[in-house]
Amino acid sequence: MPRHQAVHGYLTADGTGMGMTPRQWSGRLETAGRKPGVSWAEVALVSSVCWVVTGVGYTVFAAFDEQGLSVAPLLGYGLAQWFWTRHRDWTAALAAAVAGAIALFGLVDVLRPDLGRFVGDALATGFGATAALVVFALVGRFRARTGR
Repeated sequence: MPRHQAVHGYLTADGTGMGMTPRQWSGRLETAGRKPGVSWAEVALVSSVCWVVTGVGYTVFAAFDEQGLSVAPLLGYGLAQWFWTRHRDWTAALAAAVAGAIALFGLVDVLRPDLGRFVGDALATGFGATAALVVFALVGRFRARTGR
């Protein structure tokens, strides 16, 4: 049995390509070993979850007046779990971590004086997570497209 038939199932037993031409399924064979980049829908979903966790977390911290706590480690742990189980692209993860840290720490200094600790930290953390996810998706898509 040919490799593409056994592994990918693109060909039927009689060798026809389930309605696909050889050119269509050969492109799938070339990229079958590589994981595609993160979809924008998944980035939007994970980013939305990060914003909800950030908002709820800082609301609870504000209600109990806990100024020493941060939601960022919780988000970092959640994003690391998402990365580990779904998308193990170390180059994209490193770029995302750097971009997220720059956005988070840069925005904290800008937003805290005008908006206060809780609102400033919540917005900076949310934007940092979103920046990290966007960079992760862009680097992952670039790497998948170029084959690196």
